[in-house]
Amino acid sequence: MPENKPVSAGTLFAVVGPSGAGKDTLIDLARQLLEGDDNWHFARRHITRGANSVGENHINVTEREFDALTVQNAFVLHWQAHGLHYGIAQGIRTLTEQGVNVVVNLSRGAIGDAVERFPHVHVIHVTASQSIIEERLRQRGRETLLDIEERMSRSVGDLGTIAPVSEIINDREVSVGVEQFMTILSGKNAQAA
Repeated sequence: MPENKPVSAGTLFAVVGPSGAGKDTLIDLARQLLEGDDNWHFARRHITRGANSVGENHINVTEREFDALTVQNAFVLHWQAHGLHYGIAQGIRTLTEQGVNVVVNLSRGAIGDAVERFPHVHVIHVTASQSIIEERLRQRGRETLLDIEERMSRSVGDLGTIAPVSEIINDREVSVGVEQFMTILSGKNAQAA
């Protein structure tokens, strides 16, 4: 762990979970609820996916642009999944150093790197029943049936051994999931990381 981490740093809320669990929906609604509050920032991901694709509001980059940004050290966190590249801009590190809490849709595989780079990390694992996730993925129409089966076979693993983890079972009304999400974001235990 770096030694120069400020005590008053904000928390990086790393939202993880299977595709179709509703992470983007919860993040978008929390963003709306916290709009105008300077203590919160919702990071947009750079993704090598078409700008017109269904899903989150991301920054579209080509693979060549992504590679150039990586070489320029533009990303504090980056990873590859499902044939795509994902990156989070360095700017969120400065924000957390200034005490701002940052919410980001992150890969489980990037949690270890996040813990190394940020003084306070709190993982929010969003999931739902298998049948609901499968139905959401089918409705989204981005994945093949084989892709859906592969996504369903992943597990959270031992994330709780490296950072605090809160879980949301997001298979009821959206309002229930958002209430749980906001409770986690406002919880003081997030600073205990």
